[in-house]
Amino acid sequence: MQAAPDLGPVPNKKRMFVVPSPSLFDDGQSSALSSNATRSRSSSPAKRKRDLQFARPRITFRQGGLMERRQELEEQVPLLRDLLATVSQAQKELPVNLKNFLHERTDELSGIPLPPFTESAKLSPFGDIEPNLREIVAETRFCQDMEATEDEWCHRVVYPILNLAAKKLTKELPPVDIATVKAINISPTTLLPTNHQGDKPQGKRVDYAVGVNILRTYQPKLVQTISEAVTTRTFSQSDHPRVAELVMFSQFEVKRKLNARDGDIQLGVWCAAGIKKLEQLWWDRRPMDLATVPSIPAQDQPQTVAVMPLWLWTDETVLLYVAIKTSPEDIEIFTVSQWSCAQEAGLARLVITLTWIMEWGCSKYLEWWKRYLALHEILVDH
Repeated sequence: MQAAPDLGPVPNKKRMFVVPSPSLFDDGQSSALSSNATRSRSSSPAKRKRDLQFARPRITFRQGGLMERRQELEEQVPLLRDLLATVSQAQKELPVNLKNFLHERTDELSGIPLPPFTESAKLSPFGDIEPNLREIVAETRFCQDMEATEDEWCHRVVYPILNLAAKKLTKELPPVDIATVKAINISPTTLLPTNHQGDKPQGKRVDYAVGVNILRTYQPKLVQTISEAVTTRTFSQSDHPRVAELVMFSQFEVKRKLNARDGDIQLGVWCAAGIKKLEQLWWDRRPMDLATVPSIPAQDQPQTVAVMPLWLWTDETVLLYVAIKTSPEDIEIFTVSQWSCAQEAGLARLVITLTWIMEWGCSKYLEWWKRYLALHEILVDH
């Protein structure tokens, strides 16, 4: 099956203007006429991150610690071992067809040591990406030199990389869908984290969501069956038609270095809403008398949800995080790896990593999702 088609230029990002408040959580009382004194108390990103640690669920950002806890977490969190192994493997080798080009470009620019070049069958689809690497690096430098806006970074650099990675997927997989979600809100708002006063963060959107459109993938025969199996046609953290039927396995946020506030926070909030939606779907597949809910034993509570890869794109620098629900009230977000789009070898490894994570999502994550919701006997691949 083919990857989702290139949809061309992305629309301008339209975000609602929100006057900064002393907290990540807007109490609804902020006004465009707020005094200068109120503005001066606007919280920093660090403060808003601390606020999320006291939210429900608690969202904590970890700069380190994943490797120390790796064995423990891999035993608890579905697909974490597979995802980390995928990321690690993507850094170890490069396709032999790129050897001369990358040696020339790397020596010229930085002299950074390169991994071995091999004729691995798994790497062979990337042997022809030299023209893409040249073009994307040129576009990256253009955006750097011209101090391009976030929208132009998306159009010239980020989306072309995502689209290139998607085109390298094997045709046997379900088609990956790259959705532009800049103007799409989390809905319903009950999916948002809340603080102790019940307030919710405002305006927390991301730029792209990647996943599999579940109904389009299994149309037309199984659509009615799926609809009868669940009481909702919304499978994501938004009821917007563009993503309502999207089984998301990764999200992306794009920021300028000059205005890099809150990118990781936006990813954390969006991810937390997605996890809550998954758990709601889990309950939806297990109808019961609501009066019994408080006494449900622990073994009958929702299982641990799978790991979620999150991407923060700040100009040419790309950071990969993994979001893990480590307890019923805790989501921990760990930094995993980093790449640069301004250097051809790093960009090549980024494209390979993206493709392999998309492959992971369209196969292992999708299969986990079907089994988590007891839909694996309904959604059957042929």
